[in-house]
Amino acid sequence: MSNSFINNFIRKPPALFPWVALFHIGMLAFSIWSASSLPLSPIWIDVAWMVLYTFSWIFICNMKRWAAWMYLMVTIADLACWMVFHNDPIKQDYASSLVLMNVLFSFFILAYYKKFS
Repeated sequence: MSNSFINNFIRKPPALFPWVALFHIGMLAFSIWSASSLPLSPIWIDVAWMVLYTFSWIFICNMKRWAAWMYLMVTIADLACWMVFHNDPIKQDYASSLVLMNVLFSFFILAYYKKFS
């Protein structure tokens, strides 16, 4: 099971997708590391965003359609938070710091959507 998942993770998607997955995993690790000194502060919301993005992108690399929808919905919710709190200093607390990059990644998902199963 895990061997086929790893093979599908690398061989099944377009070449860019595993690199984006590694980027998400790295940013998740950095978010956890930077928030670890502040227990239960609003910075952990950014970690929650990164967990959702990373979880869905790992399954996007396995070309799962539900994961593509999940990533798009999380991006829409994140973009809505970013737009609502655009001129507010709490934007840094409730919107992901990578919201615009995640919008770009969403376009990659939409470009390859027909190949998802």
